[in-house]
Amino acid sequence: MALIKVGIHENLTFSDKSQINDKGTLELCIKSVDDPNALLNAFTSSEAFTLMESSFRFYPPNMKDFDQNMKTAAEIAQDVLKLRAQFLTYAKMVATKEEAEKALGGLAMFKGLGIPDDKVKGAIAMFNQEEFMKKVVTNLSTLFLEFLKAKKAFTGQILFRHKFLRQSKAKNYAVIPTSDFDTWVESMDIPKDASKIGFSEWEVKNGKDNPDPVSSDSSSSTAADANKASTLFAAPAATDPVADNSQPDLFAKG
Repeated sequence: MALIKVGIHENLTFSDKSQINDKGTLELCIKSVDDPNALLNAFTSSEAFTLMESSFRFYPPNMKDFDQNMKTAAEIAQDVLKLRAQFLTYAKMVATKEEAEKALGGLAMFKGLGIPDDKVKGAIAMFNQEEFMKKVVTNLSTLFLEFLKAKKAFTGQILFRHKFLRQSKAKNYAVIPTSDFDTWVESMDIPKDASKIGFSEWEVKNGKDNPDPVSSDSSSSTAADANKASTLFAAPAATDPVADNSQPDLFAKG
């Protein structure tokens, strides 16, 4: 089983390995299905056929911006809403829009935390308090995971087409898009010739569609690089790979 690569892949499904880990972080496991038609196509076209599986971690937002300045509560709230938008995109694929928004939209992420609706405004202003913000994100992630379970999304019957972007110029790990206007996942019930998934001009220009690793040589690799690489792949088992979805630092703690 190989990791999911950057690109647009078909016949994917949610794996029941998906979980909320001991840090309160959602690990959403996506895998390809052993589709007889895809296997037959590989034989007839002389192409390779690879089963893929990756576990994408949805980390809470960073408390600091790119310049290492502390974000405001409003800026962090904006990041939390982007995370919710990703969850809603998946949820609307496995259920109706009304069901998805009832479960995850509105003030749902504050439910069960002992916060009355008339106190939510004050709670949002507390998003710059990391411990509280993480509690809300874990609650939202749990609601999303339970929604997928309720809709039987882990039975292997829900198949979808999905676009994965390159993490960065230096790192060719596949990440889940955060766009709330671009189509990046859709049901396999939609014929390929009617698919709305594709790489934008900006994504192509910036190499977001490129799965190839960056070439390196002895002059650009150090002993520190080698040590870092040796620890990167030590933790996940070969059958349970983990790919970072929302943070640029693969070693960030969830």
